[in-house]
Amino acid sequence: MLDQIRTLSVGQGASWGDVRVYAYNNVPVKAAETYESSFLMLTHGRFDMFPRGVTEATEELAACRMRYPDLAIEQHRLIKYAFAQCFYIGKSDPRLAARINDGLEQMERDDRFDAFFDRDFAKQLAELKLKTRTVIELKNPFLPSWIPYGCKGLWFDPAKPQ
Repeated sequence: MLDQIRTLSVGQGASWGDVRVYAYNNVPVKAAETYESSFLMLTHGRFDMFPRGVTEATEELAACRMRYPDLAIEQHRLIKYAFAQCFYIGKSDPRLAARINDGLEQMERDDRFDAFFDRDFAKQLAELKLKTRTVIELKNPFLPSWIPYGCKGLWFDPAKPQ
């Protein structure tokens, strides 16, 4: 399946970290200078697909449907790779960093993290029918060493019940 997407070109923002992930996995990438120009470039055939995160796709499609009525979310495949979303705190405030870290760890331990995630994303994830899709897994060797990759509870798993 990975070989099939290697025959297609992916559009991504020029400065986005995803560009390196696709390039590392030998998937052709074309950079767009702005987020808005990505949709325009896709509709004009400058690239074949504009992969979006599962928490982004449905909302973005709804927001741009009037302007780009021919856009649709692909229904059969899911591209998956580790990609961290982080809180960055200035070095001058280590207490704030510790409080945020402790709070997030507590939320993960008592399942409030999942409840918070589900409150905002469960409906759109259900609409995407992730469990019925063929998963195309890419490698991401660019995650910093401090990312808690081994802590599975912090990573979205499309196979897990929503």
